[in-house]
Amino acid sequence: METQPTLELKETRQRIEAKKANLSGSTFTDVNLAGAAFDDVKLTGATIVNACLADARIEDANLSGLRITQANLTGAAISESNTTGMTIDGIFVTDLIAAYRRENRGEASKEDSGSSHPASAFPMPREIILTPNAPSPPPAYSQAVRAAGLVFVSGTGPHDPATGKIAGDTIQEQTRQCLKNIAAILEAAGTSLERVVSATVIVLEEADFAGMNEEWLKWFPENPPARQGAKLPVRIPGMKVSIAVIAEA
Repeated sequence: METQPTLELKETRQRIEAKKANLSGSTFTDVNLAGAAFDDVKLTGATIVNACLADARIEDANLSGLRITQANLTGAAISESNTTGMTIDGIFVTDLIAAYRRENRGEASKEDSGSSHPASAFPMPREIILTPNAPSPPPAYSQAVRAAGLVFVSGTGPHDPATGKIAGDTIQEQTRQCLKNIAAILEAAGTSLERVVSATVIVLEEADFAGMNEEWLKWFPENPPARQGAKLPVRIPGMKVSIAVIAEA
């Protein structure tokens, strides 16, 4: 008699992973799968009710006919998966994708809106990140925004969040404080500096790049993120550097 494959979950860096599991026709109620990563999983005709799927990643999966109701999908992303007939709270996913594309990038083609393998991850609501462990942002922008499976951290200066004052006189000290602040923001977003994929370093003086790099390499000694540099557009008394990053959520 053929044995029905079962779900095998593995924790990797506090994240649940499931690969090549056949869960077709299954029903899941009141389960916590926050941050889970599903790869090549079959959920054909399955039902998920009142579950937490916040920040979940689903890739190369067969989700045909999957029904999701009353679930927390904040920050979740579905990519390169068969979503034919899949519904979220009674709405077909293909219709949601088509509506999103019309609103954000113009009218989607008929072929794209009905595709069972959408080119981009299924969009989920964005989330504003705010933590008291980093400098308070002005009204014009947020500390960070989590959306589309990424965390976008605004240009962050070398201010001590406790006092609001610039920490340090040297470029090394200020670079260190910028990265401490960014680390706190990323932690509040549920990620870390290890997941940074791109950075923009903005300095006041070109001569400070060498000193900035000296401190930078202490934080990213190997496999550093992509990076670009620029000069500060405005002069803020005492401030030598500001850093912005993009990280995986």
